Amino acid sequence: METHRKKRIEMIVEAPLENRLVDLFDQLSVKGYTVIPAISGRGQDGVWRREGLVSDAGQMIVLVCIVDPSRADDVVDRLYESMANRIGIITVSDVDVIRDDHF
Repeated sequence: METHRKKRIEMIVEAPLENRLVDLFDQLSVKGYTVIPAISGRGQDGVWRREGLVSDAGQMIVLVCIVDPSRADDVVDRLYESMANRIGIITVSDVDVIRDDHF
């Protein structure tokens, strides 16, 4: 089986940023992404939980996309500009995919 090297970009950010970041994925022609609700976690400020929050303001989400390595730096730079002053983290990792044309 042949695989193809790509970059997986994963962000954990505040839920109110979802529409802005999804719109940015569309502007950057990212072919696919997934948005996942984050249930709980621990960060610099300690433990947080989605449970009991009455609005999206304190909730977190995970956004994941996979892009060609030649596009990864540009996508990450643009995502970072959109969330630099907010709570969140961006990670980039190497992945191997089977369907090269999907990314």
